[in-house]
Amino acid sequence: MITEVKQKIKFINFLINKAATIADGLYLNCSVKNLDLSENKITDKGFEYFIDVPLKNNTLENLDVSKNMISDLSCKDFILNLEKSSIEKLNFFDNQLRNESGTSLIQSLRANRNIIKVNIKLNRIHTRIIEEIRRLIKINIDNSKMKYIPNLKKEIRQNFVEDTDFAETEKKIHEIFDNGKTVKIFYLVIA
Repeated sequence: MITEVKQKIKFINFLINKAATIADGLYLNCSVKNLDLSENKITDKGFEYFIDVPLKNNTLENLDVSKNMISDLSCKDFILNLEKSSIEKLNFFDNQLRNESGTSLIQSLRANRNIIKVNIKLNRIHTRIIEEIRRLIKINIDNSKMKYIPNLKKEIRQNFVEDTDFAETEKKIHEIFDNGKTVKIFYLVIA
């Protein structure tokens, strides 16, 4: 079973049957985390096979389809499927995307807080749409940092020996996070 694809998939001529084969592989093999299909001359006809990948593969975290020939025709539906996806990082650098894909990306970023990096440079997307995408990505990054905080209290309890100072330490931690400050907390695991 493939656990991670470390090499970039490179074809001289990305034929439609190869796109279908790779997409089918992603539907069946839910252990691939990173997929680099950059510089493969993928067109909308080939990328159509990937439209359902965000829905059917729950382990893919990074997808690079930069420097291809993908346009709004196939990309907007793919992007809308990101709303329920595990994908965190997307690279659409140097394709043929326009405002329609940018608007779809805004909608997906609002619904899916897992997406923390998107590269859409060298596409024809309006500056206002790009600014909104950047704003939503920043919110997603901030949210991804905050998702670890609820487990902090449980982790501290598991790693400290119960003593009389624990209640006071817990109170201080609550005060720190209630004030909205970001603080690194170091603790000692006592065996």
